[in-house]
Amino acid sequence: MSPKPLSEVELREYKDKRPNLEGSTVIDGFPGVGLAGAIAASYLIWSLELDCIAVLDSANFPPLSMIYGKKPKFPARIHASPHHRVAVFTAEFTPPLSLDRTLAKTMLRWSRRNECSNLITTMGMFRVEEEPAQEPQLIGVGSNETARARLEAAGIEQLDVGMVAGIPAVLLNEGKWEDFDVIALLVQVHPGLPDYRAGARVVQAVNRILPKIRLDIKPLLAQAEEIERRLKAMRSQARVIEPETAPIYR
Repeated sequence: MSPKPLSEVELREYKDKRPNLEGSTVIDGFPGVGLAGAIAASYLIWSLELDCIAVLDSANFPPLSMIYGKKPKFPARIHASPHHRVAVFTAEFTPPLSLDRTLAKTMLRWSRRNECSNLITTMGMFRVEEEPAQEPQLIGVGSNETARARLEAAGIEQLDVGMVAGIPAVLLNEGKWEDFDVIALLVQVHPGLPDYRAGARVVQAVNRILPKIRLDIKPLLAQAEEIERRLKAMRSQARVIEPETAPIYR
């Protein structure tokens, strides 16, 4: 048997955890600049008590095993809830850029196979102002008319001219090609440590896009110091393998 190509991503679903996710929203929580999307995704998993239904693996992923409650976990997973009609892709490391296209297409294939209706992704944009307390700006991009109508209904300003990169870019392009609803949320972030305020801004936007989900962002803002402490500890343990780790709520 010939070896699998390094760019391949393997998606393994637990046989006893195959919920009906028809009509669900898929959230892309892979870490990016400022970790806003990863913070929001982790907060969704924690707040909605989403169940881990699948894992992702690749020869290009760092060899990590995350230990929670004495149990090992794959560092890239899918959490979902048929009750809340939501599924979240999340990872506790920053995937290499060479996998952006593969990961995006893996998400879309999985979403279509499970008859999910739409997908939300996030991209961080560097802030230029020096005022940290100012609310980060957030704008959206829709892959098709339906996605753009949802942004308008949610009162989210839409990008007229600009550029999107990475996994969100591939999701938007493929979503347009396949006429699948993809919304990219572009949010201002501070470089360096995770921008919890930008993460809260993303959660607010998700609340507006998905009326059935109403998450309180106050705990997220209040836990900023704890988030940064846990991130620093995780980075310290995994620094040799992967310097960028997303905060996880437990």
